[in-house]
This record gives sequence, C-alpha cells and structure tokens, in this order.
Amino acid sequence: MSLLRRPLYADGPLSPGRQYGVALRMDGKRWLVHAGGFLNEPEDGEVNVDGDGEDARTLAIRVAGLPFFQDKTHLLHVGASYMNIDLRGDSLRVRQRSISHLDNADTGADGFNAWSFEAGWFLTGESMQYKAGQFSGVSPKKAFMNGGYGAVQIVARYESMDLNDGTTTGGDGDIFSIGVNWLPIKNVRFMATYNRLVDFDQPGDVNDGLEPASFSIRSMAYW
Repeated sequence: MSLLRRPLYADGPLSPGRQYGVALRMDGKRWLVHAGGFLNEPEDGEVNVDGDGEDARTLAIRVAGLPFFQDKTHLLHVGASYMNIDLRGDSLRVRQRSISHLDNADTGADGFNAWSFEAGWFLTGESMQYKAGQFSGVSPKKAFMNGGYGAVQIVARYESMDLNDGTTTGGDGDIFSIGVNWLPIKNVRFMATYNRLVDFDQPGDVNDGLEPASFSIRSMAYW
C-alpha cells in the first residue's frame, strides 16, 4: 500500500480481508486471474445479519493485465474485480469507519456505491517492480548514507462512499488523503499520511456535517 489505509470500500465489513475458503490463481507474464469461494462470519459487530445463523458465502474474481508494455517504467496496468456476498438473511446492518478507524457510519441500506482515484510519484526516479499482474517493492537507486537520499514518494487519493439509500441514511462523504513515503534502504519504509473527511452528509445524525481529520505515521521493515 502507498497510503496507510485502503479505500473505504476495500477496508470494511463488506470486503473482509480474511476468510476461509478455496482460491485459484493463474497468471502469465502480462496477465493475472484470481478467483475463489469463501465463507465468513461477522466480526466485532460490524456486520449483523438476520438469518439462520449460517456463515455468509462469498464468490469473487479479479483480473488484471498489461495491454501496453514498453519497458518496466512505461506500461499501462488495468484490472477489474467482482464480488458477490450471500448474507444468508433478510436484513443487514453495516458499520463502516470513516478515516483511520475513527468514527462510525451505521446503515441498513440495500444498495450503496463507492469509488476512488489514486496517483503517486517517486521524486527520486524509482519505479515499482511489476510481475504477473501485480506491483511489488521498490529499491532505492541510491541508498541513504551511501551517496544518496533513498527513495521518496508522494501519493494522493480522493475517494467517495455513499451509504444513503432512500429512507436509510448511513452517510455520504468524500475523503482526501495525501502521503509521503521514504525508503532509506531496501526493505525499510517510513510512511506519513494525512486524511480529511469532507462533504459528510447524514441527515438527522449528530455527526452530520462533521469533517474530522487524522495524521498517521508508520515505520516498516520487511523481508
């Protein structure tokens, strides 16, 4: 991840990060297909389902590839994904946190939508490695204390999520995020991210119109 948190639609109860099931992956030099079937049960009260007590069933597929590839620094990556969750019940309650695990938005909506746009740039000239439909780590051209400053990246994202649906008002808002990443040497990264919730609309709720912000930092070492 280039920022300290994922977009709302990719980091919430309707898109859980951990499930048990079976997945199949196929890839080539310029493409990737990943599909699976999973079972999961609500965690921490974030998703409450009125049903027969069975786990929710999820079917998901993701495809990605390179329609254009000149070299490792000039390429076009495109992808798409689809996920269907059978909640095994007649009604649903969702709690979605807005920014950096602060604040809640409750909804019982039957439908919602979300999107995001993100862009990043390495000021020191590096490029992310790409293999089989996925981007991987970055190695600084000149390591810190070895003739250089390491790798420095700036990242920005704008996203929107609408959980208002008819008489259900789960909240509708946009989030602007900006971050700076510094990799002094390979496999070590320092991250700083600023998030701000804007245009929050939840009629009748005490949080309607609020615009909270957060600033987070993280240090990472990986191998």
